[in-house]
Amino acid sequence: MNLREGEELLRRMIELVKQLFYGGHDFRLFETYIMVPRLNVVSRNIPDATLTPYGAFMGVEVTRGLMNLQQLPFMFAVGHELGHGFSQIALFNMDLAQADGCVTEVIADLGAAYVLHLSGVEWRNITAVAVDGEKLGIFDQRWSGHHPPGRMRADCVLSLAELMQDDWDFELAAKAVCLSMQGRGPGK
Repeated sequence: MNLREGEELLRRMIELVKQLFYGGHDFRLFETYIMVPRLNVVSRNIPDATLTPYGAFMGVEVTRGLMNLQQLPFMFAVGHELGHGFSQIALFNMDLAQADGCVTEVIADLGAAYVLHLSGVEWRNITAVAVDGEKLGIFDQRWSGHHPPGRMRADCVLSLAELMQDDWDFELAAKAVCLSMQGRGPGK
C-alpha cells in the first residue's frame, strides 16, 4: 500500500467515526487534537501504529511493516488506533467510563471492527483478520501492557460480530464483551 492509499483509507474511517461518535463534528482526541488523515511512515519492519500529534492535529504513525500488509489488516490496525481516540466516548455511552486496563484495548479493537463493518467489510472478513492477528503481527502472542494476547483479542472481536449479527446494537454488544474482560490481566 502506498501513502496516498493509506491516507485515503484513514480519511474514510475518520469520517465514519465523526458520524458515529461525534454527531458529524470534528473527531477530537483528548478534547484538543483534531484527527486528520495523515500518516507518518517510519522504517521499522514490524507491523505497528500509534497516534501521533502534528501541531494542533493528530494523525497516525505507521511502520513500513504495517504498510506492507494487505488493506484489511492495515485498516484494522489503524482503526484500533482511532478506537483509542473515541473509546472514552464509547465507554461513557456504555456506562463504563471508569473502565481501565485491558478494557481500554479491547474497546479499541471493537471500535475498529465496528467502523470496518459500517464501511462495508463483512463480519467474516473482519473476524478472519482478528483470528490471524498474531500471524499478521498486529496482535501480540502474550500480554503486552494492557494489550491482551492475540487469541483473547480475537475472541472479543468474534463475540462482538456474533452479537451484532444477532441484531444487538454496538453499544450493548461492546458492553457485554468489555464486561467479560473486566478484571483480566497478566496472570489472572
